[in-house]
Amino acid sequence: MRLVRIVVRLIACGVAAVSLAVVAFAIVLDRIAAQAEVVGVPPAWIAPFAFAAVAAPAAVGALVLLRRPGNAVGWILVIGALSFAVTWTGEAYARVALKAHPGSLPGGAWAALVGTVWPTLYAWRCPAW
Repeated sequence: MRLVRIVVRLIACGVAAVSLAVVAFAIVLDRIAAQAEVVGVPPAWIAPFAFAAVAAPAAVGALVLLRRPGNAVGWILVIGALSFAVTWTGEAYARVALKAHPGSLPGGAWAALVGTVWPTLYAWRCPAW
């Protein structure tokens, strides 16, 4: 039982850390697209707020899950942060792969799909909760 709690805590912290890494990658991709003057790139001043929009729920969710690994709200916060980070990164990746430097990155069309469809995939409900 104790080992399961430790594993669940590690998974929660891992998901929170991946969320932060993914959103940092999105910021870099947005700056690359901005240098290529791609239309639709958010201005640079948005980046700290978007990072905070991922970091806050990821950190709070991870802290809740460190204390109570089975807490549904903690999981919703952590997965919601990951969802936002993946959506933003998909859009930024698609901008670079399809508009800024066409053909430079593989899977630009898939990234555009993930950037638009991923939020609907987050509308799930776990029957155990």
